[in-house]
Amino acid sequence: MPSSLRRIALASLAASSLAFAGPFSQRPQQPAVGVGIEHAPVADFTQGAPLEFRARASAPVEWLSVFLRYEGIEEFQARPMSKAEDGSYGLTFDTGVLPAAAFEYYLGAGTAAGIVTFPAAGRDGPLRVAGRETGPAPEIPADIPAPTAETAPPSAIPFPVKVSGSVQATLKESVEVAGAEALPASGNLRVFYTPQRLGGVGASFDSNFIYSNTPTAGAKDFDLSNMNVAVYAAGHTLRAGDLALNESDYSVQSSGRRGFEYAFDNQRAYLHVFSVNSQQVRGFKGFGLPKAGVTVAGGAAGYKFFDEALALKAVFVTGKDTPSRGANIGLPDYLSGYGGREGQVVALTEETRLFQNRFNLKAEFAHSRYDADTQDAAGAAGDSAYTLGAGLAAGFLNAAVNYRHIGRDFNSIGLDYIAGNRRLLEATFGLARGPFSLTGVLRTQRDNVKDDPLSATTRDRGGDVNLSVSLSTRAQLMFGYRRGRQKTEPGLSPAFSQDSATDELAGTMNVMLGTSSSVNLSVISSNLDSRASPESAGSALTVNLGAALRAGETLSLSPNVGVSRRKDKLTGDTFDTYNALAVGELFILPRAWSMFLSASFNRADFAGGSATDMLDLMGGLNFYFNRLIKVEGLLLALKGNYRQLDAAGVRTTEWRALAQCDFAF
Repeated sequence: MPSSLRRIALASLAASSLAFAGPFSQRPQQPAVGVGIEHAPVADFTQGAPLEFRARASAPVEWLSVFLRYEGIEEFQARPMSKAEDGSYGLTFDTGVLPAAAFEYYLGAGTAAGIVTFPAAGRDGPLRVAGRETGPAPEIPADIPAPTAETAPPSAIPFPVKVSGSVQATLKESVEVAGAEALPASGNLRVFYTPQRLGGVGASFDSNFIYSNTPTAGAKDFDLSNMNVAVYAAGHTLRAGDLALNESDYSVQSSGRRGFEYAFDNQRAYLHVFSVNSQQVRGFKGFGLPKAGVTVAGGAAGYKFFDEALALKAVFVTGKDTPSRGANIGLPDYLSGYGGREGQVVALTEETRLFQNRFNLKAEFAHSRYDADTQDAAGAAGDSAYTLGAGLAAGFLNAAVNYRHIGRDFNSIGLDYIAGNRRLLEATFGLARGPFSLTGVLRTQRDNVKDDPLSATTRDRGGDVNLSVSLSTRAQLMFGYRRGRQKTEPGLSPAFSQDSATDELAGTMNVMLGTSSSVNLSVISSNLDSRASPESAGSALTVNLGAALRAGETLSLSPNVGVSRRKDKLTGDTFDTYNALAVGELFILPRAWSMFLSASFNRADFAGGSATDMLDLMGGLNFYFNRLIKVEGLLLALKGNYRQLDAAGVRTTEWRALAQCDFAF
């Protein structure tokens, strides 16, 4: 089968399985809301081993935490999650503190309107997880910390070196790849010193080195991915290395920028001064003072008044960025910014919290002067941006409204990207009473804020509403409706008129079977209309049925099947897709030796009778040596993979036998 035809078939299958699934299929546990939490529920864990929680917020939030409760604990304990460079949140939980291999949890995020939870029922309908026990359980502590903060006693300083990696060998394959690495290997070496901060003077150090014998183009086999050194004393912190700056929406927000910063924070007064590289640098480059031409510098000062009811902060940022001088980024000469960009921005922020945080007001005003290309004749332009918001949280009701206006020429050298020349009004609400939870969002947005007749103007209006009903502690129903309308008027610009009208209705049911098994069913019906582009109009219906099943420590199985039909309104043609996936593991020797299997099948039926099928099988043996000897992780896997593709009357197959070793200590 020609490689081009094979790529087209693969792309068709991928598109058919995703294009009409809608947002609910990706998060069947919770329909999309104005501010929602995306999270794959924890299905299993081994008591005594670190457990990773991962989540993502659909919009910026003030904080995101895991709320945990286990045997002997009546109230949920809050464990704050850390924000990563990609915007996701993570938490590593030491399951060694659990008296039994089971716990309950839910996620909570702080927003202007109050707290958003996952699942929607929050503390009234938490997720329940059962794991594997590895030895005698610790005694339940006599002093249980409050649910609003983690106040566990300081632990011993961990060993300051961690090593993890993976080595893979291809034993046999149907088609050998010329020049392929015989033993692909990758790993991480973390060297750190992070003692508990108990006051007084202290220091911390954290670094991570990466290795790969199949690096990407321009990368080294062994390199430094990040490093951070800090010295602190009584509210003062001096830090160098890879920094995360986050002062306000319109001034500076960036992660992994190498440089220096000084901060003072005594929970009332705040002072921050920084100087960092304008571009993200990897390896051993970028340490020391940032080079001229690729520097962002600035500072912030703030104070909390009236017993912290009113917080004010001022931010100033200035800098210059020359992409051609960047360590790992370069722009072609036909793009704006090739000659370098520079600018300054001043921002003022305000936050008021009244009536025990039941009512809050937030605002930010920023003014910038920004030159997108210092070598052209346009020069710098000045403009402003501002946000006004209010939130109310009173018992079972929470609501918020936010207005954002970003001028056409507003930009900040401290931001990686900002969508300017637009204004947005958004209102959110939430009602929760007993087993019922109702949330919704309404928004309207338009660009071309100065009504320039030479520019096109796009208007968006839409919203969604979601209802969750907890039928019992083991069953939950969720319904969601989403509506969107978009229209583009070209004015005197060369753009074309565009419009679209989207409606989507979804329903999901989750049922817990025991403490470690569950079944979920989701149905999504969507409709798209367009007057300007009738060829894009269509409707789709998608049904997914999935489960997570466990039989003690012996068997785990996660099957999922889905079917989707799309109908083209212009031609009347239908397009059907069928998807099936099953992942399972059977332990022959408990906690030490298992057989695993992963199987998927995808079929796409096109108009005219043509079809494409893909079958993918992987199975093998896992040997968990880390459960026999005292190391953090040591897994040896012998596995095989078989793939079959039928497209355009042609069948292609390929197979491979592999050995892989994953380790961590």
